[in-house]
Amino acid sequence: MRLMIFGLLIAVGTLTAAAPAPQSTPCKVSDISVEKLKITESSIGLTRVTGIVLNNCAESVGVELKATLYNKADEVLTTQEFWPADEKNISAKSDWPFEWSTLAKGTERFTVKVIGVKAR
Repeated sequence: MRLMIFGLLIAVGTLTAAAPAPQSTPCKVSDISVEKLKITESSIGLTRVTGIVLNNCAESVGVELKATLYNKADEVLTTQEFWPADEKNISAKSDWPFEWSTLAKGTERFTVKVIGVKAR
């Protein structure tokens, strides 16, 4: 009888321990936004794009952006992919100001898009 009760306790303990822990939803590109974008161009052709990356995820992640500058004819002047926080993660539910500079004269419009997220 003792053996049967002991075996039952082990089985119940095993079932309880085997239950998986709930996991959070992984962060997606759509969980990240870019706001307060501004562009300035100097007289020597240095173009500077600034803005703020907002991490709306429940976890800290690295964010990859793609900036593209266009001229008056809507032709691409330059484009670059970059990680605004370098090797650091942007904390969950927080923002990160960034700056990207390049030599490009004649910028009429620009885009900055989130193209990747990665927990580092």
